[in-house]
Amino acid sequence: MPNWHAATLVCYNTISLANTASTLPAVFMPCASVDPTSGGVHMIALETLRKSDVFSGLPDEELMIIAKMAHEETYEPGVQIFNENDAAKHLYIVVEGRVVIMIDIARGRQAVIDTVTRGGSFGWSALVPPYIFTGTAQAVDRVRLIAVPGDELKGLCKVNCAMCYTIMERLATIVSRRLMETRLQLIALMYRS
Repeated sequence: MPNWHAATLVCYNTISLANTASTLPAVFMPCASVDPTSGGVHMIALETLRKSDVFSGLPDEELMIIAKMAHEETYEPGVQIFNENDAAKHLYIVVEGRVVIMIDIARGRQAVIDTVTRGGSFGWSALVPPYIFTGTAQAVDRVRLIAVPGDELKGLCKVNCAMCYTIMERLATIVSRRLMETRLQLIALMYRS
């Protein structure tokens, strides 16, 4: 058995129970993870990962592995999830709520470059050197997120190149879209000045 953290061991128990319970719907096979700060157990639904912009199209077996390494985080409105130039440790998927991604533009001013909603991802910097966030993420509403540790996902990518290709292709699409949106906003700012 691989050397997984405590969250995985709980997850194996949950999976084996789910597979023997015929009353559970097939589309919602929960995977439990332990929150080390509170000792509480959170359920990460495969359906959420299945519908995310970065993990859609992956087989359930691969989604289960990702769910095992993930945990859930909750933020209140106005709380910053991370700041630009922080070390990037997690890739995030929005379960509910909205998150704005902002960049510093000049003299303490920030520009919103994207609003991420249910199924959307952010924090791609956790998978790409130099592993530093390129923007600030802030909760607009009360937000529930799935946080996937970048180091563990990178480790998984080293042993599953096909899965990694799919994830990186989707991340490239997301980054490309955000770059285009940022470019358009900068052009608009130039014309307003």
